[in-house]
Formats: sequence, structure tokens, C-alpha cells
Amino acid sequence: MCVRILSLTLLSCLVLFGCSSGPRKKWSIAIASNNSKYENSALLCQELFSKKGYTLEIIRVGSSVEAATMVAQGKADFTMTLSHSDGMITHLGESSRELRTVMPLFENGLFIFYRTPKAPPTQPRSIIDLLENSRIHLEVNDTLSEQYIGLQRVMELLNVHGYEFVADSAHATIIPVWGTFSGPIVKQFLAKKWDLYSMEEEFIEYTRIMEPRLGNLTLPIRYAGQGTKGINTLLSTAFLLTGSSVDKTELYDLVSMLYENRVHFTSHDKSYMAIREDFKTRDLNFPLHTATINYLKRNEPTFLERHAEYYGLIISLLILAFGFIQSFRSYISRKKKDRIDVYFQEYLAIKRNQTFTLVQRIEALEALQTKAINQMILERLDISDFFVFSQAIEWERFLQQNNERKRS
Repeated sequence: MCVRILSLTLLSCLVLFGCSSGPRKKWSIAIASNNSKYENSALLCQELFSKKGYTLEIIRVGSSVEAATMVAQGKADFTMTLSHSDGMITHLGESSRELRTVMPLFENGLFIFYRTPKAPPTQPRSIIDLLENSRIHLEVNDTLSEQYIGLQRVMELLNVHGYEFVADSAHATIIPVWGTFSGPIVKQFLAKKWDLYSMEEEFIEYTRIMEPRLGNLTLPIRYAGQGTKGINTLLSTAFLLTGSSVDKTELYDLVSMLYENRVHFTSHDKSYMAIREDFKTRDLNFPLHTATINYLKRNEPTFLERHAEYYGLIISLLILAFGFIQSFRSYISRKKKDRIDVYFQEYLAIKRNQTFTLVQRIEALEALQTKAINQMILERLDISDFFVFSQAIEWERFLQQNNERKRS
């Protein structure tokens, strides 16, 4: 019978362990289609995942808002967004509360290509002059795209009017591109002889006051009459996002993998140097995921390690206190023992006193017993010692009475 029970138990364990799922291997990332930088980044992640035994499905959707909504609803595991794209939060609504930041992924510069239809062509005097009455073509033509939402916000800050968005780049006068100067899109417009606008330092300073998460980038090159100081533009960091429901243990392994394989990304493009652990967490649009917090703090001492000295002091004090209490209890016990010994001595004195008559001896014994009882109640003498003492008195009383009957 015992053998059968043991066999069934082992079989149950094998079934449970055999059916339990191992580490999660399948993941997904949602990105806005036609966004070349997000596309390239997703492909690099997919390649790394494949090398490490994971699967990363790329889900292409119409806009960044749609991609972030999918992540918030658990329909995709990851997406990407720029650090200054908090304008998306309004469009996300309650879904934004479910999003969490994983890590920085790459840095993007804003390159504004333009052409003037006037003859002869003239250089714009300011960013406002450039944008006024312009026709703008975006890489992702969707009103919920990051570019569209972000540019609308800039237009409102600058009080620019008369502009319009166009779907065909052939009809555009301005094409803003988020990317790297060595990226394919920038190279494409440079080859088409589009002019590259260098932002005024005053505008960059104003923009960074309004949006401190943006950085500034200066390309040390001369281009199209821009002078000798190079081309000034803005810089933004793209973050990898996930949902709050993603398991922290499983995500921790992926965060560790991405950081440990940083060279996989930087060997393709130096903009991935943004994959670092010392990024600012104060101004994030979405809070850090618990897995990332645990990874960033992996080398920090634990709470117990940080306060080991205090705990050692507390434990030492507790040991001393325990020793003191034990010593005090032993002292009290000895004092009580000494008190009951006094009664034993008085008992022996009564017993040995030959001048007492029987009545006097019995009365003396009863008085001593009553006194001992009162003392035991008041001072809580050890009841076992008192019991021995009381038995001795009762026995002595019995002997005295028995002797008296024999004499009679």
C-alpha cells in the first residue's frame, strides 16, 4: 500500500513539473508602420532575441498611440516612444496608467528639411518664418502619430498659422525627420538637395525651457549657407515601454539581456549609446517597471546589509537585556529561597525548644504556618518550597499529638 501511494505521489510530481511552463520565450512589440527608426530598432531587437533563444513578433500599426494602446491592453508586450511625447497621454486616456518604462533605447535628432518655392530662393529668417504658411509632410501620416502630435504642440507654442499637412512629399515645403544624421532618411533628403535648417540658439533655449526632456545637438559641419558654427537641432531619447501586468521576473531577464548586449546595437548605430543605466528617471512619462528598478539596484546592498551595524547593536542590546533579566530573576528566586529558609530555621527552633508544652508548641507551629502563608501571598514565594515547609509543620503537629496520646 505504501509503495502504491509513493508511486502515485512521484507520478503526480512528474506530471506537475512536466506540465509547468518554463521561462517565457515569445514576446511582441508594436510599432508605427513607416517609422524607419522604430522599424530598424525593432528589427535589431528581433535579431538579438533570436540569438538568445527568444521570439519577438513585430506588430505594425497605424500610429504610436495605437501601438501604446495595444501594450496597455496586453495585446503587445513592448512599444517605443520619445521622451517628450507626453502629448500622447491625452489621446491614450485611462490606458496610459497601465504603461511602464523599461529602459532608454536610442537618441534621435530632429532634422528639418525645407525648400522655398520663391524665386530667387531666400533663407528663412527664423523658425517661425520657416513654418508660417508651410506645407508639412510627415514620415507617418496619421493624426495620432508622435510627429503630428508633437509638431502641433510646437506650432501652438510659437503661435504659427497658415500651415497645412500634406500626404505627398512632392507637395511639401518642410519635412521634419527624427533620426540620426547618418540615417537613411536624412541621407535621402540630402541627396535630393533639400536644405537642412539650423535652429537658432534662442529657439533651442526656449524649447528646452518649455520641454526640459529635450537635449541639444550641434553638428560641426558647414551646410547650405548655415555659417561656420554648424547645424543646431534638438535631441530626444526613445524609451522602450511595456505594460504594468508584464511579469517582473521574466522582464528582468530581458532587461539584463539588452544591457549586456548593448554592443549589438551600438555596432550598427551610435545612437544606441543611449542604452545606459544612469538615465534620468525623474521626468519619465511613465513610471519604471519593477523589473527595471530591481535591475538598476542589483549591485546595491540590501536593506539588511545597509543597516547591519544597527541590527548588530540591537541584537547585542537584546542579549544584554535578556542576560540582565535572567540574572534578576535568579536573584529574586534566591531571595525567595532565603526567606523560606528563615521559616525552616524557626520551625527547627520550635521543634528543639524543650520548654514548650504540647499546646504551646502546636500554637507556635500554627502561628509560624500562618505567617508563612501570608508571606507567600504577599511576596509570591515558591509554592513548592512552601509545600515542603507546610508538610513538615503538619507532620510535626501529628507527631506531637500522637506522643501526647501515648502518654495518656
